[in-house]
Amino acid sequence: MELMVAYIAKGLVLVLSMVLYVYLFSAIIPKFIMKLRVKKENTRDRGLKKFIYSNGRCVLYETELSVRKYISNYALYTEDGYKYIKCLATDTVRNLSYDVYAFDNRNKLIDIIAVSEILGEERYTSSVALPPETSYVRFVLRKVDNEYSSKKVYVDYSIVRYIICASVVALATAIESAFMYKVVKDILINALRLKIELASSARMIVTVAIISLLVAGLTVLAYLRNSKKVINR
Repeated sequence: MELMVAYIAKGLVLVLSMVLYVYLFSAIIPKFIMKLRVKKENTRDRGLKKFIYSNGRCVLYETELSVRKYISNYALYTEDGYKYIKCLATDTVRNLSYDVYAFDNRNKLIDIIAVSEILGEERYTSSVALPPETSYVRFVLRKVDNEYSSKKVYVDYSIVRYIICASVVALATAIESAFMYKVVKDILINALRLKIELASSARMIVTVAIISLLVAGLTVLAYLRNSKKVINR
């Protein structure tokens, strides 16, 4: 009975280790390693006016020339302590998509906000909430009706971070695979008393290495695929 309880406990530990592994390397670890870098390119938007009112303030910006025929200007404003952006579209615009790159006062990228909207008679877009620590933004027009489209990339990942992330995932996968192999082997041979022909040590190492590399590649690719939806839609 005690032996059975011990193997049940080992099985639970094995399942928990797999759940923790998937969670860490799909949601946590890549976020710490895969940090976006902003390409050094000066925005051509320019500030026009500043306004101060009872419950906040506002800075009006004129967009760069290439998008001015669709979005003439946009305003960054605060209201009751919250920060927003609102754009003024020209009369011909009906459907538009744009990104807002939010930066803090240390020029660090805080967030990338993707917005899609259908305009009616009102020429102003809806107010979009910004992170509280936003100091300035980069406005990137992505699509307007069937007239304008841009997939220009403003942020990306360095090759060094690709390598580090893949290496960390591969090492963790090797450790997890070896742990799984040991637990399953122990349960099958000792608890169920099955006669199983075990692979040689060399074969096991090769198998673990292949699985590690495959899982590492798939994990990084899955993470990058989701990120690309924002970086280059």
